[in-house]
Amino acid sequence: MLRIAACVMLSLVACKRSEEVRPSEEVSSERVHGEETVLHAPEPWTLGVGRDRPPLPPPCALRTDALRTVLPRETRFTNERGTLGMLLAAEVSRTPEEHVDGAGVVSMTLGRAPFTAVPWPEHGNPRTARDGDRWVLAWRARVWRGQAVEPLGADLEPVDVFCSGGRCALLASAAERDARLFVGSIDEPVSAWRKVDLPPGRAQRLASLEGVMLLDDGELVLVEGTTRKAALAAPYGALDALVARELVAALPAGAPHCTAEAGGVVIASPTFHKRLRSSLPAGRATLSALPGGLLVTWLAPNDCESGRKTLFASVIRDDGTPIGPVTAVGEASDYAVSSRGSAFDLWIVHDRTLSWAPGRCVLER
Repeated sequence: MLRIAACVMLSLVACKRSEEVRPSEEVSSERVHGEETVLHAPEPWTLGVGRDRPPLPPPCALRTDALRTVLPRETRFTNERGTLGMLLAAEVSRTPEEHVDGAGVVSMTLGRAPFTAVPWPEHGNPRTARDGDRWVLAWRARVWRGQAVEPLGADLEPVDVFCSGGRCALLASAAERDARLFVGSIDEPVSAWRKVDLPPGRAQRLASLEGVMLLDDGELVLVEGTTRKAALAAPYGALDALVARELVAALPAGAPHCTAEAGGVVIASPTFHKRLRSSLPAGRATLSALPGGLLVTWLAPNDCESGRKTLFASVIRDDGTPIGPVTAVGEASDYAVSSRGSAFDLWIVHDRTLSWAPGRCVLER
């Protein structure tokens, strides 16, 4: 999640509008169990060409120019990890409680960038998925498939949602070790989706429509239904995980303390274990699949007191071999990454500035 105060300046990258947002059908202001969830779209952003070029890890490079914009309101952000050139944003006011005034999807295009309205919860950000030109958003006890907001279940907290070929999977948590998986057609109400039995464990992420990653008893486990497919030791939990050629996870390098001994992040799979270094431990990390490897990004504190952080990045091959040294991209309070094939988008927040870097990483065989 990206949170930004008012009047944020963007410094980055002019990118072609690679995809179109389908206008939401039947989007209007309505209340579900007393919570307003479907809102009007924010005013369009104006994106201009920026000057700075953020450092990217080898062999990555920017695939287009830089953009910037001024955000007139405090804003929340999220992204869909496989969608390029689009960001989901909500404008927030405090009166004095935090309240979402408008939300939508915006394309990162030079000039006037209008929003398409989407629903948004009052607290936190929705989990997001996209299949073709259709969006699915999920948040506590709610699901939106492009029309009316549907109830999911009062005790369910969505953890991840994934759609492909007209079918969707929604991973939710009912309790610490009680993960729930629902699978069904994007055209059917979520109440009609099939419930898939899972073993005990804390819901982590979806690997596919049927594949789920769970944390349990110091392990990160990949399961399909109740069948165990792979596992990794994860004594300190997991920061992120995905299934590329095999199960891969970004793991804390040590206990959650601000010490140099636990600096950086560990990238682990059943066949390799590689530590990528930063001076202090990763607070969060993201793995993005590339052809033949992974883009690894993580946020680590500059020190143990100021709250300032730096974003680091590295590209590794499928066997865990780094392409080059770890790159300090720059100071950041938050970030997000989307990727598709060799292309990626990196959003960075720092010092009241939101930067957007569309890049590409081509790994030589």
